[in-house]
Amino acid sequence: MKSRSFLLKAGGSLAAIAASMPLAYGASLIEEVVVTAQKRSESVQDVPISVSAFDASALEARQIDAFADLQFSVPNVSFSKGNFSGSNFQIRGIGTLLTASSGDSGVAMHVNDVYLQSPRLFETEYYDMAQVEILRGPQGTLFGRNSTGGAVNLKTAKPVLGEVSGSAELQAGNYENRRAKGHFNLPIGDDMAFRVAGIVVDREGYTNNITTGNNIDGREQYSLRGSFRWEASDATTIDLMASIFDEDSTRSRSQKQLCKQDPSGVLGCLPTEVATESINPNATLGRLFASNLVLGAFGVPQLGAFNVFEPVADSNPDDYRDVAARFDPEYTADETLFTATIEHAWNNDYTSTLILASQETEVFSRMDYNGTAGDSGEGAIPAGFCATLPAACQYFGTQDGGPLWFSTIPDANTSLGAHGGEFVLDDTASARDISSADSEQWSAELRLQSTFDGPFNFLVSAYYLDFETEGDYVVQASGLDYGNVLLGSLGALGAGALDPTTAFASGGTPHFISETDFYGLESMAIFGEAYYDVSETVKVTLGLRYSNDKKSLRDRQVPLLSGALQITGLDGTTTFIGNDGSATQVSTITELLTAATAAGNYDGDPSTPGAQQYRDDSQDFDAVTGRFVVDWTPDLSFTDDTLIYASYSLGFKAGGLNPPVDAALFGNTPGTFDNEEIDAFEIGTKNTLLDGRLQANINAFFYDYGDLQIGKIVNRTSLNENTDAEIYGVEGEFIFAPNEKWVFNASISSLKTELGDTETVDPRDPVQGRQDLTLFKDPTGTNNCAVAWGGNGPLSANVPFVSAVAGLGGFYLPTGTDLGPFTGGSLAGASLAATPGVSDSAFGSCAAIEGVLASGAFPGYEYLPSGQGVNLNGNSLVNAPELTVTLGGQYTHFFGNGMSLTSRIDYYWQDEFYTTAFNRPQDLVDSWDVVNAQVTLTSADERWNLRLFGQNLMNDDNIVGSYQTDPSSGLFTNAFLIEPRLYGATLGFNF
Repeated sequence: MKSRSFLLKAGGSLAAIAASMPLAYGASLIEEVVVTAQKRSESVQDVPISVSAFDASALEARQIDAFADLQFSVPNVSFSKGNFSGSNFQIRGIGTLLTASSGDSGVAMHVNDVYLQSPRLFETEYYDMAQVEILRGPQGTLFGRNSTGGAVNLKTAKPVLGEVSGSAELQAGNYENRRAKGHFNLPIGDDMAFRVAGIVVDREGYTNNITTGNNIDGREQYSLRGSFRWEASDATTIDLMASIFDEDSTRSRSQKQLCKQDPSGVLGCLPTEVATESINPNATLGRLFASNLVLGAFGVPQLGAFNVFEPVADSNPDDYRDVAARFDPEYTADETLFTATIEHAWNNDYTSTLILASQETEVFSRMDYNGTAGDSGEGAIPAGFCATLPAACQYFGTQDGGPLWFSTIPDANTSLGAHGGEFVLDDTASARDISSADSEQWSAELRLQSTFDGPFNFLVSAYYLDFETEGDYVVQASGLDYGNVLLGSLGALGAGALDPTTAFASGGTPHFISETDFYGLESMAIFGEAYYDVSETVKVTLGLRYSNDKKSLRDRQVPLLSGALQITGLDGTTTFIGNDGSATQVSTITELLTAATAAGNYDGDPSTPGAQQYRDDSQDFDAVTGRFVVDWTPDLSFTDDTLIYASYSLGFKAGGLNPPVDAALFGNTPGTFDNEEIDAFEIGTKNTLLDGRLQANINAFFYDYGDLQIGKIVNRTSLNENTDAEIYGVEGEFIFAPNEKWVFNASISSLKTELGDTETVDPRDPVQGRQDLTLFKDPTGTNNCAVAWGGNGPLSANVPFVSAVAGLGGFYLPTGTDLGPFTGGSLAGASLAATPGVSDSAFGSCAAIEGVLASGAFPGYEYLPSGQGVNLNGNSLVNAPELTVTLGGQYTHFFGNGMSLTSRIDYYWQDEFYTTAFNRPQDLVDSWDVVNAQVTLTSADERWNLRLFGQNLMNDDNIVGSYQTDPSSGLFTNAFLIEPRLYGATLGFNF
């Protein structure tokens, strides 16, 4: 086989280019990069896998500072933050397409071959890295944790024996960016060495909060890493690594909220387009049941804190980098990671490797829910409230016309919010949410690998992972606080349960809580590969894996407590009164739900006999997977070296349990989602030509997915479903180094994704253009439902039907007409705006409407629980542009004194893509591009360098992904953006 000397590109995907200058003349101008994708050191050009690799110099040359930057350098890779505390790193359209504590990413993240279930890799920036490897396609026979989309492996720099060395780098730039990083390597005797490295980042935010006057989405973080290497003998090497990460900043989980305002409030945001308008808050859980609309139906419209009949102001700034948030974001995260690798060679025939690791991490994020703070006075105590509940006004320190109260809670389970005296007064009708998680894991992998001289070799591994996490998602809103107290107190007054020492009563918690008390993953696997050289040019690889995942989940969504009262006294003590007449003093949510469960007022899992505090469930998933590869290295006259390969892989990702729901309202929501399986086919060729000056790599792939896991937000939770899909594409990349001064790279990647035949409901567009539907907004669940009336005519004109709904205790207030006849005259003369694009709409009780139709008294009507279904067949996956192009050029000028000046420019372009699987025109993000450039001056002895850099030079606010919420939050869209234009200077030193 001919010798090979290449730079940084890996099989099938030539994403990295010659970065460190100057390049040396020789047999090749493109330097060889050695990777361990197959758990042995080999040139990337010898690996029959699509793998891209970047060493430290390449990361700097391509300005790859963090995970988000990889999408500009690796074909068919995209990256987007998630709406909660995670991210979505996609390879060929596959990543994190669902939201669930028990869900797994399609791309497995590793540090030093250690899989991390809950990585903090997306927050921190790279420092003192040896290499970053990105493998595309199903992985299961080489890594401890299996994945369907691919794997990423970050390799930190190891200590170097016998060498005292170090580096330091200082950076300053716009947005008051200050960054320092470096490392120090110290030998200890002849066979040991210690290495310490770290980074500190401090910068102002990219976003202007026009309400507080502060810049937000800033960073204040640091990370430290210590590494130790001991070559205990010629055959044994021990590597230890410990790292910590800490952040306390104003990081925003999303940069901008988008909406085309619905004037009626039935939807909140219209499905017709995405604009920079405020949502109609009257569609939200935090406003609707405390409004004069709902309270008017029960005869007390004057006690509504929010007037739905007045036009809603638009306080959402047009600029994507401006928000009008009542609160600045709070973001804290930390991580502690330990890894130990022990490698021993046995008689030159076998090598064993033991990898042990543990990780602990926490994340807490709190931010304004909409980024569109209301006007002062919008959240005011209505006239007559203090006369009705004088003790409540005394407790909160407010009065008629004064500000509402707003719960402030450090933790969902240790606080009752306003019920426990933790609140502030606020007159802007504020809302914010909290996403938090506390996770830990430990893992072990034992690998045995042969190193025979003959044609046969093998690798076999055993793997174990134990992962646990707990976390909460909480929404706080002044409307929730007010409605909770008002409705509970009115009920208590009617029951004679309020006395002079009582401040107020309530029927449940003052905020929305989705709590994961415990999620545990126990994963075990046995896997390996066998390699056989059929001839000097043909090799066959066979890999097999057995995986078993046990997932255990204990969670709940906290609702209003049926029939219960919480009496809060003027002294701040809260007493829970149950259906059984019990009275229990409580001070936390946990104590409240414990008492409510015992009294029969709460059941966290109606599917299990008896009353439960939590849904407690577990599922087991197992599978046998593998891969088969044939690679050929022919001796061709027109190339220096050629590798041709074909592979088939069977991939698997375990199913899981959907997040909790309010079982009393949405008990029919599916509780689980199924396994995901993939048949992946790939062919590729890697070539070197022109005496090592040109590298040309091309591959093509086809995926056949069964039960691909996708998700949507509905019924105040995430509903994850399964669908089939096909994915196929071609990737071609090229590097050309005509001499030691010039290097050019180019790549083009195509990707086609098609979902299978799956019927589901789009929460954003529950009508789907049908003109024979009445669309309802339920005032209790704040969900949408619909009724198809066909030739029977609109329901708003069917007086008997409306009367029947009222007879079941239901609620029915149509839009676009006088509400007097529907409210006993209490709202006479008032009317709601019609819902644009919907022929008939109303606020109505979905359960009562379903009950009336189920009685059979109104034949010809069809009840649609969430709206009109739509088929996803042929739709594209999210964040999957069909075409991407990368171009780069680098020139180095060598001065007579030995110094060099390297100039580089990079261009990235991607095609349009959809942000949801429903592929509505308004979900389509236009094509966009990015230009980066830098100039580096390096000393003759390479002891120092000065670099001037610029990123996103066109300063475009490009959208990389989005999140769409459910009807209870008004169907808004949160957009995730790339970073704005950044520029600055870096001064580096080496010794």
